[in-house]
Amino acid sequence: MPIQNETRTVRRHTSHAILRGDILLLVILVFGVASVTVGRAASPAPSGIAEAIAWYDTLSFPNAKELSYVRVATGQWEQDGNGPKKNTFVEGFLLSDDSVEFTVFLCSIPDFKGDYSNERDDPPFTIARFKRKSGGEEYERIAYEILDFKQTASEALKRVREHSTKLNSRLLLGFPVSPLTRIFGFARAAAQKDLPEMADALMEIAAGISVPRSGAADPMTLRDWLQQDIGGVLLDRAESDVVDPSVSRSDLATRFEKINADFPASNKAEYAKETADILRRMADAESQHQTRPVEQLSTAERVAEYIYQLRKLSVGFWILYDKYPVMTDKKDGKDVLTPIHRLVDLGYAAVPKLIEALDDHSLTMSLEPVFNMAQRPQVLRVSDMAQRILEHISGRYFGPTFGPDGSFPDGSTSRQKAEAWWTEVQSSGEKQVLIQQAAAGGQSSVEAVRKIVRKYPEAALDAMYSAMRVAVNDGVRGEIVEMAKDLEGQAAMDFLHSNLTGMSGVHAQVAAATILQKRGKPEAVPAIIDAWKRIQSRLQTRDEDSYYEAGAIISFLAKSPDVRGIDALESVREKTPVEVRLAAVTVFLPWPHAAGEFSTGPGVPVRGDIAEFPGGAVGTAIEQLLIGLLSDRDPRKGLTGNYDEASYTDPRICDMAAMVLSKRWPDKYAFTWSESDADRDSQIARQLARK
Repeated sequence: MPIQNETRTVRRHTSHAILRGDILLLVILVFGVASVTVGRAASPAPSGIAEAIAWYDTLSFPNAKELSYVRVATGQWEQDGNGPKKNTFVEGFLLSDDSVEFTVFLCSIPDFKGDYSNERDDPPFTIARFKRKSGGEEYERIAYEILDFKQTASEALKRVREHSTKLNSRLLLGFPVSPLTRIFGFARAAAQKDLPEMADALMEIAAGISVPRSGAADPMTLRDWLQQDIGGVLLDRAESDVVDPSVSRSDLATRFEKINADFPASNKAEYAKETADILRRMADAESQHQTRPVEQLSTAERVAEYIYQLRKLSVGFWILYDKYPVMTDKKDGKDVLTPIHRLVDLGYAAVPKLIEALDDHSLTMSLEPVFNMAQRPQVLRVSDMAQRILEHISGRYFGPTFGPDGSFPDGSTSRQKAEAWWTEVQSSGEKQVLIQQAAAGGQSSVEAVRKIVRKYPEAALDAMYSAMRVAVNDGVRGEIVEMAKDLEGQAAMDFLHSNLTGMSGVHAQVAAATILQKRGKPEAVPAIIDAWKRIQSRLQTRDEDSYYEAGAIISFLAKSPDVRGIDALESVREKTPVEVRLAAVTVFLPWPHAAGEFSTGPGVPVRGDIAEFPGGAVGTAIEQLLIGLLSDRDPRKGLTGNYDEASYTDPRICDMAAMVLSKRWPDKYAFTWSESDADRDSQIARQLARK
């Protein structure tokens, strides 16, 4: 996936020739965030360099004294914009070498320059094993060269001194740990290589970086900060190794115990101890657990067995609004159901023991996916999985609910909430509880309607009307209307037509029109064309709500088999905001139409998903729409992204239209993205000649 920053787009390829599975992480410094300042800070600088070194030396890192310092070509290439592909490099100390592979202790600060961006995949303080690759392109090469360490250390010291003022409180997302820790580790290696003056100078710089307060009155000492920084990422790595079936629970417990022992100042030390205790109990339970054939088990025994098996599951993503909360695997064309699927199938029979499991903090082999670089994925516990299964069965959320001030207004635990729901169901029955839930508002209202549509369709429309009345916004109303696609009969048609008027909002209107259009009703397209005309005045204000609504309208019209829908988009011209014009173009790109996109200011999200372009009048109308926009030279400022070979910043409408034409009609409209406006203009001129 491409990586963006404020000034450029970088595309990286990771060579599979590097033995990622063999990387031995002594201290993996992954996506840590440090708040640091250099110079005369408001708080005193950390003290105790000697005690920090004495503690650091107990961690058994390789001694650099007799080791060669090398620069490694990793075979992971990156591409800056549309420029050439370039290899990436890491530096460290050579531990072993043979004809097939070599091992390096990564410990360096070569990237402390410029804006301190560091996008390497291999962090410092890692023992990494590389498989040689001498053939192929230069940017794919995997090899090393020996450097003069004294010269390297001198250059590193110079860079750190020159750029020390850039070590400020910004989020250093490129760094696995704080600059303080990286400088300290490199300084220790310099001392081991008999360069005391350089080592002392680097140590003084590291010790001069102030560190955050730990909740006490004074800042942490240098040793305590190193324990906090390194211990935290060591724990993150230990948790990530939970997903590796080759690592036993006992071995993991030993690692967590060592984290607790070696990093007492870490705010995760106590957590490490608790986790180690849980892993020990898990190891004991595994040694005693006996599995019997499922067909020999009672229903209650099956539930207990499936819950026990949750600890062995590796789940990537959880799914909303589907039959099951996770995907099924396939074997011989058939679904392979996991214990999660089995528990969902058992339904209410599984609920009592699932509620009990909300107190089971055994580790599973699943990591919680995260979608930002500022945090690490956390290991899911059996309690987490049990809660998600219960939420899927009930259509309710049992997690913490926050008040306006960030507090927990009810103070209820997940188990208390689940037990309260279960008491309701046993007292009133599921159908009545869902009907009441639908009328209560909030996201649980939407989930209740979804379940009613599936299980009690005769009560669905009444529940939908109730939910629509209490829905907090147009987006929620659109979700509710979408569920009517599974309902038949005149009453369902009346419900759809009542939302086609737009009185419930644009998203509900588009949802109703989409269903009606699929049912062959001609009134759908004119209704959305009217919505498109009415929204034009609001688009001039450039508010996010109108942009989101415009995105829904454009997506509908672009996919309409009615040529009138495409003709309506012809109104996209200079007076329309550039963001809207761009959306009317990119909606026709083949999926994915926006890979790795970053923008400033509001955008217009569209969902084209048009696998094959229509022919006939509709196809011709789309082609003419795009050709008409080839003369639009306005740029979409603040937009950076890439699509296939194209890497763009502030793209013009004509550029994107030319790219769509080349993707949809490659035999007729040739276009290769270029950084030169003049080059793109000449290609666009040739496209216009082919129209």
